[in-house]
Amino acid sequence: MRRFARGARRYLRNALLLLLVGVLAGACNGTPTEEELQALFDRGEHLCLEQNWLEARATLRQYLLHDPTNAGAHFYLGRAYLFARDFRPAIAEGELQLALTLYVEDGRGESPIERYGKDYFEMTCSLESAKVCIRQIDFLRSLQVPRDATRPIFERGRDYIEAGRAVMPNADDVRVVEGLLQAAQHGPARPLPQSEPGSV
Repeated sequence: MRRFARGARRYLRNALLLLLVGVLAGACNGTPTEEELQALFDRGEHLCLEQNWLEARATLRQYLLHDPTNAGAHFYLGRAYLFARDFRPAIAEGELQLALTLYVEDGRGESPIERYGKDYFEMTCSLESAKVCIRQIDFLRSLQVPRDATRPIFERGRDYIEAGRAVMPNADDVRVVEGLLQAAQHGPARPLPQSEPGSV
């Protein structure tokens, strides 16, 4: 638990430093134009699609300094924390849920991700949040943590899946993620991959 607290404090300190640097840089360089902001978002999206998670995180955090209510940027940032080898569950889940909250508060209009339909975006935010739970369970089970101890995470993942199912009841994605969650909770413990070089 102490290790987690130290990591959380270090993350908070680094996030505050990044925010301060961004504010100072913005004060020196002025506010980016709409075109520059769009190019930054497009780069972050492209980096995610290329699975360059570490660079995507830096790009999307920079973008969010200028447009903090963009649900699409929070969605991609959540995915970048979810799928990187240096998995950060609290950040990943928080970003994905923030993306969903911003989308809902904006009236569920257009999807903030051009290639997603609005229902698909909402469902995917929920299913990606369930995948955070799956990775947490996999990690804990690799440490031989008993199934009973991972039960609350399993329940939270199931709630996310049900939220996705409520939006798109017949989507294959829902059934696939549901199967992954069941396998993580009830299957044998699986070893986790080693961290990639250069990941923090």
